[in-house]
Amino acid sequence: MCYKQILFYMCVALLLQYKTAEASECVDRNVHCSTWKSSCSQFSILRTYCPVTCGTCNTDSCNVLNGGCEHTCDDTFGLAVCSCRSGFQLNDDNKTCRDVDECSLSENPCGELRCQNEVGSYSCKPRDCGVVSERATPVEDMHDWPWMVQILVGGAHSCGATLLTSRWIITSNNCVRGVQHASIIIYLGHEKNALNHSLTDSPHRVYRTVNRVISHNLATRYNNSVALIELNEAVEINEYVKPICLSGGERPQVGARCWGTGFGFADENSVRPSNLLKEVDLPIVDIDVCRRSYTNTAYSVDRNTMMCAGYIQGGKDLCYGDMGGPLMCQRESSCDFYISGITQFGRGCGRPGNYGAYTNVAFYEEWIRTSLGEDATELC
Repeated sequence: MCYKQILFYMCVALLLQYKTAEASECVDRNVHCSTWKSSCSQFSILRTYCPVTCGTCNTDSCNVLNGGCEHTCDDTFGLAVCSCRSGFQLNDDNKTCRDVDECSLSENPCGELRCQNEVGSYSCKPRDCGVVSERATPVEDMHDWPWMVQILVGGAHSCGATLLTSRWIITSNNCVRGVQHASIIIYLGHEKNALNHSLTDSPHRVYRTVNRVISHNLATRYNNSVALIELNEAVEINEYVKPICLSGGERPQVGARCWGTGFGFADENSVRPSNLLKEVDLPIVDIDVCRRSYTNTAYSVDRNTMMCAGYIQGGKDLCYGDMGGPLMCQRESSCDFYISGITQFGRGCGRPGNYGAYTNVAFYEEWIRTSLGEDATELC
């Protein structure tokens, strides 16, 4: 190898050590590039590190910062042309993208199902999710609550719960704390207490056992008392068994009339749980008014994670055995029901000046979706 070639390779080595510009910039990276111009065609390393001298600049307009595009950049005659991924559309700046609300289009992409928009996509939900049926119920003038769940432990009534998807129910953590999962039986699709009626009396009743329980990691006796139970087998969704919706961020105003249900005791003087599913309408109470009503008691009502409902004069309330069941409110836009609270505790049942305390489900919606994983797509 001649001396000039050896000198050249030494210079190239120095060139690699003293790069002074970013790789995305089209500039020569060594002051000697012009000296080596005649060797550009022979050595590819020169074409890379002396692009101006060798005429090998990358002219792709998308090469730097993706051409300023948020999603996809295409080089068209030296100009960066931006486009968006499926489920998005280009904003007026021709750079950034926004979500397309497929559900607001003139033609429902879900056909007969209800469309629910998601970022970059949409999902199809049962249209009657969160809507009560008009079928007859055992109690005259009573609503139908197809998401109502009864929990039995060791063959005895224990708590209420609420169906969220075909595989998951939500209840108070106090209903499952320290309980052997094998002793739990879950009944759905009935308005008659499972202890006192046969399947002949309630032909649409179904029962499941427990696959697993997910309790909130900060659950105490009074705060964060929320638990999710995965059923051993999915239930069939029909007019007798259907899930209720989460609030999606909607919260009832003070004074709004909501509903509580349960198979618990009818009042403080009762000696056994109710034979039939009970319902009661309850107005939402200002949280600070409620907190003051529990002053100097063993109970704790958190301003953010809890909510209250009831009457200052008493007389209407849920009672013993109703814990874990739902407090249901209606959307202002459609009147569809959503679960707003989980029944927790009260001082007696319907006593004047005392209100029922409930877990504020809206506060835990992100935790619920995360806990359900892939099954969260079924939530409405």
